[in-house]
Amino acid sequence: MDWDNEQERARFLTAFRALAELHNRDASKALTRLYHSTMAEHDIGSVLKAFRQAATKLRFFPKPVELLEFIEGSQEDAKVEAALEADAVLLAIRRYGVYANVRFLNPVTNAVVRQGFGGWLNVCRTRDEDVKWFIRDFVERYTQFKAAGVESTKEMRGIGTGARIELIGDQKYLALEGNHEGQQTVAGIVDSLNDKKKLSAA
Repeated sequence: MDWDNEQERARFLTAFRALAELHNRDASKALTRLYHSTMAEHDIGSVLKAFRQAATKLRFFPKPVELLEFIEGSQEDAKVEAALEADAVLLAIRRYGVYANVRFLNPVTNAVVRQGFGGWLNVCRTRDEDVKWFIRDFVERYTQFKAAGVESTKEMRGIGTGARIELIGDQKYLALEGNHEGQQTVAGIVDSLNDKKKLSAA
């Protein structure tokens, strides 16, 4: 997180001041710089996520160590998730190969394959002796993409001529895509949950 980056600084200040206001704290310049310096080595996406977690999970204004626990805990979870997704990609390579058109349902995985590795055809060239390096690189890029909110839902073409697209991964991600294959939009899901809460409160 770069204090000299005007956009990142603005996002940090807006979120930090809102969190301070929520707890009736004065976001002085000294306090703001202290909190920024303790989290400076982490990306802005992770820091903002930690602020959101603090707002919903903590009763009192968070200490820097509490925010760092949110950040580092989320990063470890992301690494575990990334390793599982790397395995899913390797299995897909063996099952479908270069002739298939594919799309990974996890939008972060799809983005990593498309943008981080140059697409499906490039990933399919991974040799058995390079698997451990692929997993290492995939985990690193996945955690970076996830923290930055980089996603993709665009299919990747193989060298075949068929129109069929293999959807790979957990079907739960389909529900987060607006009107994809008849699934609910995010707004629809939220409305549905709110309606249930209203009925249970009545």
